[in-house]
Amino acid sequence: MAELELRESQPLALLEELIKEIYLPILTHSSSQSKITDALRNEFIGNVQKFATQISHTIQQVNGDIRLDIPNIVIKDPRQTAEDQQSVLKIENEVERWNPLITNLLEKELQKQPKGNGPMAEIEFWRGRNAVYNTLFEQLNNSTLKKMIEVLEIVDSPAVHAFKTITADLPRQQHEAQDNVKFLTTLERHFKNISQGTPSSIKE
Repeated sequence: MAELELRESQPLALLEELIKEIYLPILTHSSSQSKITDALRNEFIGNVQKFATQISHTIQQVNGDIRLDIPNIVIKDPRQTAEDQQSVLKIENEVERWNPLITNLLEKELQKQPKGNGPMAEIEFWRGRNAVYNTLFEQLNNSTLKKMIEVLEIVDSPAVHAFKTITADLPRQQHEAQDNVKFLTTLERHFKNISQGTPSSIKE
C-alpha cells in the first residue's frame, strides 16, 4: 500500500481548491433572483476571493515558496493610472500583500543552514538559495509589477517605501548566491571524489 506524504499545507490547499473551483463559480454564476441585492452579493464574492488569496499566501509561507499574485491590470501610462484613485487603491492593496510575503521568505532564507556536513552539502545549500532568489527576482522584474510600483511612486504611497526597503538588499544577496554556486560548481567533481570516491579515485 503506497504511503501518502501529508504536508502541513494540504488541508489549506484543499480548502483553497474548494473555494476557487466550487463555491466561487456557484456564487458568480448563480442568478440574483433573491432578496439579496447585487451590491451585497458582489461584496460577499469579493470577501470570499480575498479569503482565498489569504489562504494561498499562507500555503506559500508554510511551504517556504512564494508566488506574487499580479492582478490583471493594464497600465499603459503610469501617470494616468496614478490619477485613478480606484486603480491606485487596488495596486496599493496588492503591494501591501506582497510585502509580508517577501519579508517572510527572505528572513527564512537567511536562517537556513546547510543540511549536513561537508562540501557537497554546501553546494546544495547555495544552489537552493540561488533558486529561491532567482524565482523571486524574475517575478519582481515582471513588466506589470514594475509599472505598478511606478504608479505608487508617483503618488508617494507608504506601501512602495516599504516594498523598496524590503527588496533593497535582494540584488546583493542574489549575486552572492550566484557567485558561490559558480565557484563551488567548478570544484564539485573534486568534492564528489573526496566524499564518495575510493583512495585510488581521489589520487586521480
